Amino acid sequence: MRPELLILEGVYSYRLRTEIDFSTLCRADLFGIFGKVGSGKSAILEAVTYVLYGRMERLSNKVYYNMMNLASNRMYIEFIFTSRDKRYRFTFETKRSRKDFEKVDTPKRSGYVMEDGEWVPLFDKDNEVSAEDIVGLSYDNFRRTIIVPQGRFQEFLQLGKKDRTDMLMELFGLDRFNLYSNAARLANRNNEKTASAEGELSGLVDVTASALADAEAEAELLGKQRDMLAAEIAAGEETLKELNELESLSNRLTEARETLTEKSVDRDVYSRRREDLLVYEDCFSKFKSDIDIFRMLKKDSEAAAAELQQAKQQQEAGKKLLEAAQRRFAAAEPGFAEIDGLAERAGWFEELAGLADFRTELDDLKKRLETGSSVKTETFKSKEELNRRLETCKTGADEAGEGLRDPEEINSLRMLYASMNDALEAVAASDVLLKALEEEKTQLAERMSGYSGLEAEEDDLKLREDKLRRKQLDAEIKREFAEAAAGLVDGEPCPVCGAVEHPAPASELSVDEPALEAEAAAIASAWSELKNRVVGFQSLTNEIAAVDGRLRSELERRAEIESGLEEIKFSFNDDYGPGDYEAFRAEADNQAEKRRRRDELREEYARLSEEQERLNSRIARLNETESRMKLEAAALEAKIDSAESRIDEAFLSEYGESENLIVFADELRAEISAARREYTEAENALKDAELQNSKNLAAVELLGRKSYKLGQGLKKAETELKDKIDKSGYDSLEAVEAVLSRSLDPAAERRTIEAYEKGLEAALVEVRGLEQQLGSRIFDKSAFDEALGRQQLLKAKYEKAATRLGELGSTIRNLETGLVRKAEIETELERLRIRGEDLSLLKNIFSGKKFIDYVATVYLRELCESANIRFRKLTRESLRLELDEGNNFIIRDYLNDGKTRSVRTLSGGQTFQAAFSLSLALADRIGRERAGFFFLDEGFGSLDRESLSLVFDSLKSLKKERRTVGIISHVEELKQEIDTCITVVKDSEEGSIINNSWT
Repeated sequence: MRPELLILEGVYSYRLRTEIDFSTLCRADLFGIFGKVGSGKSAILEAVTYVLYGRMERLSNKVYYNMMNLASNRMYIEFIFTSRDKRYRFTFETKRSRKDFEKVDTPKRSGYVMEDGEWVPLFDKDNEVSAEDIVGLSYDNFRRTIIVPQGRFQEFLQLGKKDRTDMLMELFGLDRFNLYSNAARLANRNNEKTASAEGELSGLVDVTASALADAEAEAELLGKQRDMLAAEIAAGEETLKELNELESLSNRLTEARETLTEKSVDRDVYSRRREDLLVYEDCFSKFKSDIDIFRMLKKDSEAAAAELQQAKQQQEAGKKLLEAAQRRFAAAEPGFAEIDGLAERAGWFEELAGLADFRTELDDLKKRLETGSSVKTETFKSKEELNRRLETCKTGADEAGEGLRDPEEINSLRMLYASMNDALEAVAASDVLLKALEEEKTQLAERMSGYSGLEAEEDDLKLREDKLRRKQLDAEIKREFAEAAAGLVDGEPCPVCGAVEHPAPASELSVDEPALEAEAAAIASAWSELKNRVVGFQSLTNEIAAVDGRLRSELERRAEIESGLEEIKFSFNDDYGPGDYEAFRAEADNQAEKRRRRDELREEYARLSEEQERLNSRIARLNETESRMKLEAAALEAKIDSAESRIDEAFLSEYGESENLIVFADELRAEISAARREYTEAENALKDAELQNSKNLAAVELLGRKSYKLGQGLKKAETELKDKIDKSGYDSLEAVEAVLSRSLDPAAERRTIEAYEKGLEAALVEVRGLEQQLGSRIFDKSAFDEALGRQQLLKAKYEKAATRLGELGSTIRNLETGLVRKAEIETELERLRIRGEDLSLLKNIFSGKKFIDYVATVYLRELCESANIRFRKLTRESLRLELDEGNNFIIRDYLNDGKTRSVRTLSGGQTFQAAFSLSLALADRIGRERAGFFFLDEGFGSLDRESLSLVFDSLKSLKKERRTVGIISHVEELKQEIDTCITVVKDSEEGSIINNSWT
């Protein structure tokens, strides 16, 4: 994460909008935020953490109210940063309730990512903004590794094993070493494959070499039988082919004879059609064009006569229209001549109407002037009343503001009381917890009394075991002597003493075996019971140690709380002490009421001032309106005088008092318009009628000449056609037209006749040819059926043999493939069984969290080694960080013969050095992208001058590592050493103010 900009407004002591330019700070790699105690330095880190995660630990109740500056009504935080090459913007905003000073509106947190130059909203599954996935750290680990607030710097150093392991799992992704599920998944998959292979192998139980040999022998025999059948089928096919050809020839001869008979019947019909075709072609060639010309002339002559008749009728109608148009024009001329006189009178009527409107408008203006004067008078009275109320508000606000204290001082006291209350609650809770722990410890001690005498019991069991072993040895010796005595033979040496004579062999050597076994079982049972009690004793001992540890930790925390409580009590001023909360609360309420009253009066004063401005604007508008209306009245009077001068005096005297002037004017204008329109229409109608009459006359003359010419041409064509028909030998024109009316297609008809004649000839030729091919042969149907049946029987046998051969071929191929697959499966199954055993072993190795704990241990040891590079230098080679068997941090003290001790025994400065070294090592291990930025707000005040110099040298060396580190401190020596920094100054009126070193 790389911060760029932080904006604060109304947050803690930051009353005014404040911008912190982290881009400039981070370019320096090492920068500082300095200021006196209580100036507002730590508030910067709290604001960053809160806007990202929405959590805070300093305040437990009324978080938003206590965070908001008491002199502000709005709290706003905005933080812009870069993470993994993307820019993000998180905001937080809320406002104070207007009705209740101690209530704050529901806040709004928003998150955005920069895409294509625009801020795009970010939401998680609950529709709430989350920075955990963006930064890659949870809230707790963010505060442990990047922004380390006061009181939390040494947390990682003193975390328990489980919490530290969980933290490492998140920071370094140790979940990827949880390989049990992967091993189990592989084992399950391997088991599935094994079961599948075994199932497939069981399906190949019938796939054997003998089955393959039997199938191959049967296939060979069937192959020979199929070849013999094929030869017989081939011979039969030749016989059937000959019989088929004979049958085909016989059928074709029969069909050809039938065709010849059918065509011979139509011979006379086609002879007549040929004769008709010759007559049609003769008429067509001699008369067709002349007849077409005659018909065309006849048609054109008739059409010309009809057009001429129609033109004459139109000529008569046009004459009548011309006479009507002349009469209408003559009637319209007198009215058109009176238009000018009527227009003048209409103008006088309109002038008189305008005069009436002007007089009405003038009267209305005079009334409005009177009304405006009254309104202006009332407005001046309202302004005077408003001025008195303004003076009252100002005086009241000044009186209410007297004696008001600095709101930041009240806010500080309020936070002190809240912190003291939190501390007292924490003390009470700690008392409850301590009492519970003491009771738990007492109960454990009572349970411990039940385990007294364990060592004596163990010694007693050891004695009983020794006695049992001696008895068992004695019994073994007796058994061996008895066996030796039973095997003695006179003259042969004794295997024990070597004597050859055996006068008195041992006889009383019996052993009570059941008693020995019962005693051994009793001792084993006692040992088992004792071991169970020892395990219980050890478990109880661990519980007691754990309770002691929790007691010590709680006592230390209680001491820290009480120390903090004392510091809080010491921070109160002379006016109010720790026990003066009720008096302070009354005073704070009184101050809030006075401030509320003052603010209300100020708001009322502002509102009245705005009202005063509105009244002034209204008075100005009234004056402007009055002046404008006076000018309009003068203009109307001038218009009235001018209009009266333009009207005839007699007309004015006659109609000056009339009411329907506009009606009279409109009637005259309508009469004028009607006269003008009638005259124009009559004139246009006359012109149109004269023009149409001329056109009709010309058309009659033209069509008369055309009709005459066409009649002469028609008579000539008719005479010439009759002469030609008479000379050709045909009876008449009607006879010729009857022949041509058939509309034959000569070429098509000729093709049809020729096609018939060729078909007749072809049928005759085909009959003669087929008769010659058959000769004396006759087709025998029974012989053909017999040959066909035998052939079908042979083919059925052949098909059956071929089908069986195909089945055998498939069987043989399947057997061959199955034998190969069977061998492959057996090999694969052996491999899978071996792999299954290996995966089962891996599952046992990765079960539980043993492997992750081992990896976490490796990471912790690497962190220790990396941290010790700085830590040993800071402690002048006197101390070293190590891990004990429980993976807890311990210290090896070289000033005390290299002995180890708890990290809790370190001094404040040494604890800072150890935590500082571990934090930098942890940041190194996490990686530059996620932890390239590190902020520290603690510890420098606990170091002496020499240790401070060593720590600062370490900080300056981080520039070479391209790491950005920010520190917050009030130590003046550090400020002198850091070039790029900001200084926080507390102003009594404006609150915390930021001063940059580069401006």
